[in-house]
Amino acid sequence: MKVLIKQIYQFGLVAVTLAIFVIGASYNKGQEEESKVFILTSGGSIATAFAIDSHTIVTNKHAVNGEIQITDYKGNKLTVTQSTLIKDIDLAFIEVKEKLSYFKLEEGAIRKGDNVHTYGHPSTKDGTLLDYSLSVGVVAGFNRQIGNEVFDQLDANINVGFSGGPLINEDGKVIGIITSMLQNKQGIAFYIPNEQIKRTRPNA
Repeated sequence: MKVLIKQIYQFGLVAVTLAIFVIGASYNKGQEEESKVFILTSGGSIATAFAIDSHTIVTNKHAVNGEIQITDYKGNKLTVTQSTLIKDIDLAFIEVKEKLSYFKLEEGAIRKGDNVHTYGHPSTKDGTLLDYSLSVGVVAGFNRQIGNEVFDQLDANINVGFSGGPLINEDGKVIGIITSMLQNKQGIAFYIPNEQIKRTRPNA
């Protein structure tokens, strides 16, 4: 009996240790990703942006409506040196003085059903900012014609404030940028695939 109790106790310690390790790894991964995501304020509205190299941030063009302010996850304001709005595509590239940690862009195939997640900065009705909110979902479709543009489809809970956010796969790489959602249609959102980011980024 004592041997059995000892074995159960040892098994319990291993299980607890493993659980703590998994929780710690998940927390560190989330914090690492958040360090590459930013709050963008422009023209009185709030959106999301993320780093794609050590000095370049990308967001949606529709989120840029005047002077740009970029804030990191620690509340630090970054120094904007240049911004470029891309014609005919809902993309804007912003250069900053500070050196950034950044996401790698996925080079492999994207499949329907792939698990993905994103970060955004929605607000409550009274204006409280829910910064760095996490939303998870799956890739739901490709080549959706919305107005004059073509997007890929995402099944996730996306709200105002998520525009410009990175769509991240299970390997921690970005497959696209959140751009819009269908009003009054729960879970139907759209993103610009990262091929467009690669093709249009300045000095690519």
